[in-house]
Amino acid sequence: MNVLEIETALQNFTGTEGYHKLGTSSIVVATDGVAFLAKEANAYWFTDIISSYQPIISRSVQYTALWDFQVWKLTRNKTTNGAKVVCYDGNDNAVFSQRIPYTDFPLQEITIWVEPQDKYMVMYLPSEH
Repeated sequence: MNVLEIETALQNFTGTEGYHKLGTSSIVVATDGVAFLAKEANAYWFTDIISSYQPIISRSVQYTALWDFQVWKLTRNKTTNGAKVVCYDGNDNAVFSQRIPYTDFPLQEITIWVEPQDKYMVMYLPSEH
């Protein structure tokens, strides 16, 4: 799929019919929209980044602001073909930041929200909330 097709398809996700195990953590699942994004944008590495931080967040009192809600934003740098992944709490405070030296991620930026649900942390598109 090209960029326009991915962006158009992402707008159609307004809920989920199921949850998908994508990341490296056993406590993280993704909605249909995030699973679509990972597959079509070849961005499983992005869901792996989000998943890899969850054990750290869940075990540390330092990160209590992230226990109930997280905003993960991936922004591509057009000049360097790199990207930056930033985790924010619900109040626009950056908590984690990771530079990606090179990516072929097709979109300029994407946001994924993470919230607890039952025994899992669920990754979803804002439109799926």
